[in-house]
Amino acid sequence: DLLFRWSSGQLAMDIPAISLTPAIKASASNTYRTNLHDHGPQQAFDQDASTRWATDSGTKQAWIARDLEKKTTGSRVRIDEAIAERVRKFELQYRDGTAWKTIFSGEKIGRNFTRSFSAVTAQEFRLNILAATDGPTINEIELLAR
Repeated sequence: DLLFRWSSGQLAMDIPAISLTPAIKASASNTYRTNLHDHGPQQAFDQDASTRWATDSGTKQAWIARDLEKKTTGSRVRIDEAIAERVRKFELQYRDGTAWKTIFSGEKIGRNFTRSFSAVTAQEFRLNILAATDGPTINEIELLAR
């Protein structure tokens, strides 16, 4: 039997596996100074409250979408706005074919916004921000089953 060894002499099968987080398929209409690494849309879906999606200063309307890569059923959403209450009007939507359909509309998000809704099964969901006082910035968006 041939065993692979690293230059340190350690057997390759004795080295612990590294778990890589799969790439998050997310998109947005705007990203702060086009800095996708630090403020890209994937940051709002990474389950890390210390990261965030951000838009340029002065942005009043924007959207952020997540492609879940397979149809998923959700009936509750949790959204954490990084700088509370910039968002003044929004819609949570899902893609049905080529059209976006609104699940519900709201006035403010703020910190730890949670809302239940009738179950929706789709591959893509988005937060469509229709009005904001300044550039929207979101720490986390979680689509949950009730």
